[in-house]
Amino acid sequence: HCVYTKTRSQAFCFANAGWKGEQPSSPRLPKEGEILINEILFNPIGDGVDFLELLNVSDTVFDISNCKLGNKKQMYILPTFLLYPDSMVAITKDSALLCSQYHCKNPQNILQVEKMLPLPNDSGFIKITCDSTIIDTLYYKADMHHIYLNNIEGISLERSSDGIWQSASTILKATPGYKNSRSSTK
Repeated sequence: HCVYTKTRSQAFCFANAGWKGEQPSSPRLPKEGEILINEILFNPIGDGVDFLELLNVSDTVFDISNCKLGNKKQMYILPTFLLYPDSMVAITKDSALLCSQYHCKNPQNILQVEKMLPLPNDSGFIKITCDSTIIDTLYYKADMHHIYLNNIEGISLERSSDGIWQSASTILKATPGYKNSRSSTK
């Protein structure tokens, strides 16, 4: 897994193995809807950690260090990370713990941060902004999970290709940094 540290912040970036294009000389800022909140784990297993996954749905490479994750009270600046087209990044406070509880098929897509946006277990609001532009928002509630799930602890919510939020597969429970469990595409 990749761990972001202050000593690496200036020149350290993660390459997406699937990217066939050239490294951007100066990535531009994303516009609304070009990066989406794609998956969220807000009620982790036991002493586990939350994560929030972002998906680049554009054909442009973005440096997310120009972006912030926030709610109605707090904003957290994201570290340097190049988010390639059709790729994602799962942001968490402890990547080793996250990957010990879930299969992290693409560990290069797990970004550990020093401070993580709090994700309350019952409900919350998340926004991603770049510069002063709101790129995506999500109001989530625990009752967005499938009605037949008896226990939602450790099961993420995933955005479907049509924008509807649903519970992750009860077999995988969450797919940090990889295509959603109920999706045939990324």
